Amino acid sequence: MNNRLKEISIKSLKEGKKLDLNDCYYGESHWNGPFESKPFTYYYFLAGFVKTLKLKRILEIGTHYGGSIKSMSKGIDPKDRKKNRIATIDITYLNEEGFKDYKQIKRFHGDSQDLKIIKEVTKYFQKPIDLLYIDSQHDYENTKKDIISYGGSLH
Repeated sequence: MNNRLKEISIKSLKEGKKLDLNDCYYGESHWNGPFESKPFTYYYFLAGFVKTLKLKRILEIGTHYGGSIKSMSKGIDPKDRKKNRIATIDITYLNEEGFKDYKQIKRFHGDSQDLKIIKEVTKYFQKPIDLLYIDSQHDYENTKKDIISYGGSLH
């Protein structure tokens, strides 16, 4: 890891740990484990990464219960909240109650590769995004398709 990336990573985790992420949790596990009702460590990194780099336009693919996207939204400077665009896509629509205090997050319900969803998301952002966070199907082909669909249309 080069020094600049290492500095950003360390600062991101440090800044993220200053934020209250108690309502950012993973939820029901995919691995037959317990319901995760507290933030995972990487949520602090994501929130701090957004804060450190002053990111305002974020697209996540793979919402699940919303822990990651809610964490990232907490990293956005409150002064920039009116200028931000933050959205998440998932084929499932879980934890509606958990999003009630996160009106700044636009949720798209559907397959990230559905042309209708791609058009809706592209229209929502209209400009380049700062961060494309892909946490859905963890295989090469699907990840590549998401990068091409969203990285290409929102760069």
